[in-house]
Amino acid sequence: MHPSRKLSAIVHLSCRFWLLCCLALFAGAAWGQAQPDTSLADAQKLLDGAEDRLADVNKKLPATEAPEDFLKLNEQLASIQRDTQSAAQSLDAPLADVKARLEQLGAPPAAGTKESSDIANQRRDLTARQLKLDDARKRAELLGLDASQAATQLERIRSEKFSQDLTTRDASPLAPALWRQLAKAWPADATTLSGMARDASTTLRAAVSREGYGALVGGLIVALLLAFPVRIALRRLGRRLITSRGPGGRLRRSALAVWLMLVGTLSIGLAASAFAGALQAIEGIPESLLPLVEPFVQISYIAAFISALSGALMSRGQASWRLFTLDDATARRLLWHCHAAAWLAWLRFMAAQVLKVGQTSDILNQVLDATSALLYVALILSALATLTRSLRRTEHDPAMAGEAPEDSDPKAVTSTAKAPARNLTTRGGGVVALARILGYCAVLLALLAVLVGYFNFAVFVTRQIIWVALVWGAIALLLAFVDDLCMWMVRPGNRLSRALVGIGLRPSLLAQAGALVSAVIRVCLLVSGVTALLMPYGSNLSLFGNLFSALSTGLKLGNVRFAPTEILGALATLAIGWVLLQGAQQWLNKTYLPKTDLDVGARASVSAVVRYVGIVVVILWALAALGITAANLALVASALSVGIGFGLQAITQNFISGLILMAERPVRVGDWIRLGDQEGDVKRINVRATEIQIGDRSTLIVPNSELITKSVRNMTLSNPMGRVQLQFAVPLGTDMARVRELLLALYASHPKVLATPAPAVYIDAIANGQANFNSFLYVGSPRDAYSVRSELFFGLLAKMAEAGIALSSPQDIRVVPAPAQASSGPGHEEARSDSAE
Repeated sequence: MHPSRKLSAIVHLSCRFWLLCCLALFAGAAWGQAQPDTSLADAQKLLDGAEDRLADVNKKLPATEAPEDFLKLNEQLASIQRDTQSAAQSLDAPLADVKARLEQLGAPPAAGTKESSDIANQRRDLTARQLKLDDARKRAELLGLDASQAATQLERIRSEKFSQDLTTRDASPLAPALWRQLAKAWPADATTLSGMARDASTTLRAAVSREGYGALVGGLIVALLLAFPVRIALRRLGRRLITSRGPGGRLRRSALAVWLMLVGTLSIGLAASAFAGALQAIEGIPESLLPLVEPFVQISYIAAFISALSGALMSRGQASWRLFTLDDATARRLLWHCHAAAWLAWLRFMAAQVLKVGQTSDILNQVLDATSALLYVALILSALATLTRSLRRTEHDPAMAGEAPEDSDPKAVTSTAKAPARNLTTRGGGVVALARILGYCAVLLALLAVLVGYFNFAVFVTRQIIWVALVWGAIALLLAFVDDLCMWMVRPGNRLSRALVGIGLRPSLLAQAGALVSAVIRVCLLVSGVTALLMPYGSNLSLFGNLFSALSTGLKLGNVRFAPTEILGALATLAIGWVLLQGAQQWLNKTYLPKTDLDVGARASVSAVVRYVGIVVVILWALAALGITAANLALVASALSVGIGFGLQAITQNFISGLILMAERPVRVGDWIRLGDQEGDVKRINVRATEIQIGDRSTLIVPNSELITKSVRNMTLSNPMGRVQLQFAVPLGTDMARVRELLLALYASHPKVLATPAPAVYIDAIANGQANFNSFLYVGSPRDAYSVRSELFFGLLAKMAEAGIALSSPQDIRVVPAPAQASSGPGHEEARSDSAE
């Protein structure tokens, strides 16, 4: 192809390409302009759904009585509040955008003044959109207020119902009236329960005949495998891995306890879910008993958690793995009591659910409450008695508290030898003693309530005792695990610790960060534990619920909303920015700056400026991620200007002086300076102060303003050479030319004496029978002047001795009067004349 044609084709294709790009840009802009206001439509749809759900809650609220129904309504109201807050937040950005556009258009023209049709149409459309967005936002706020009021009403009704249930008194089990009522209602209740059993049996047989035994047997086998072989295998696998490959110290023990708790809870819970799922898959559960499926799975998880947590804390047969020191006999008995409590909780809950589904008589529920309360009382009394016997046995033989069984794992003992467990079986433990006394009082109160007829109160007290023990055990385990994990992650020698130290973080800073992270997580765990303890009390629960809701959606301070996601994003931005800044600093100091012609001081100044600029950029980046704009920063800066002008004046002065030092560089890193009566080498110039290492190797920290406002002698600023002066005297009869030749030869032979400027030898004075020599020479650095001067003096003495030239010394002549003259008068005078050098 001809070159001109080829060039024409290239130009033609280029024009087509740019034409297509322009068309794509215009199409994108037109498509963006044609897009509907999706944010408003989504918000309206979200608010419509929230309004419908709120109306449904208000209908159900007056007739609600069961505790689980109260919890469901509370969750629905919390969901409505979250949706309204989300809708309101989604409208903030479009509303701010519309207001900004209207401000750009300016105020409407005065009467009689016309504006262009395009501007008028835009103003009209933006005003209409602003009204719609503002109305939707006000609607979201109103719905949120209605949901909050409904939640308050729900908590009030729940609290009243709760108080009413606790104060309801039934017939005492010691009175015949209770048993007469039970005998009267039992035939009907027995018929109902037997009918439920027949329906369940008939439905199961029909499902098996229709679907076969495959699905049912398969689900049962899966459930049994999860409950027994898989659970046991996972427990052994975790113990083996943690013992052989796990970290040493206390983390090994707490990690194993957490693993055993998770495995025991999930295996039994999943087994219950698998069995219930198999029954539902073949439709082997009658329609009337389907409400029992979800409670069955839930209580199975709870009972498994109680059993697994107690097993993790007690560590039967391995005392060295226990988080708290207990003797083996007490641990075995308490573990048996915990398993019995789990089974009792499961049986009592399922029995109550069956009676609720069957709608049996109230007297049967009362008998169930009385029976379960008595069983709880007996179980708790037995556990307290076991603990009391252990305390007494430990008091007489303290060595039993820390005994280790013979069959315990020797490696486990070694790994935990440096992490002693807390002794809970010591009578001097105030917390244990107080808990034991309160437990006895609560159990006796529950027993008295059962005998009097307050069955609900007795059940509540006994269940609360078990619930408090369960929450305390779980929180204690998690607190120990979190603290051990955080301390292990920042432990010297750990991989993560070595990596963080490699990017410039100090080990002490890592230890502090680990302690702070552990403290924050442990505080969150404690707050969660308090919330769990207060779950039976409605008003307190709503308080924590509102707090968590506010934290999840964010706290608004002024015009800035601080949400957890934004805070985490800002922290992540700080971490990433810090890592990038450290990497840039290392590259600058180790790779780029050594290849330049800059001296050490200039490199330090460049590195310091880059570091501080990087810190400012990272902070601004994190603030932007947090949602703080330049306008907010300007307000903060204006508010701090008064404090800077008064309280922070000295700090600001030193900061500005530090910037001046880095820019003008009258004092650089490595310079030898004298400030007042102190002199030394400049080691570091910071933005606030300068570090100077003086002669005794100590560090003098001088504010930067002192180096700017006061006189500073810099011995190495403009001329790096040092001057050495030697002075001595010889008798007048000495060959002066020979002395001069010896000096010049001595100077020329020394390796540190510079040839240029050349050394100079002068006769400074002739007096008192001697000639005073004064000589000057130069060395490469002022720091070499003192040592070179000393070496030259040694050499001068040796050369003079070889040449037979003596040095003169000052003479001290005294004139003393004669003794007779001294005694001839009451006083005398003494004259002293010192010869000059």
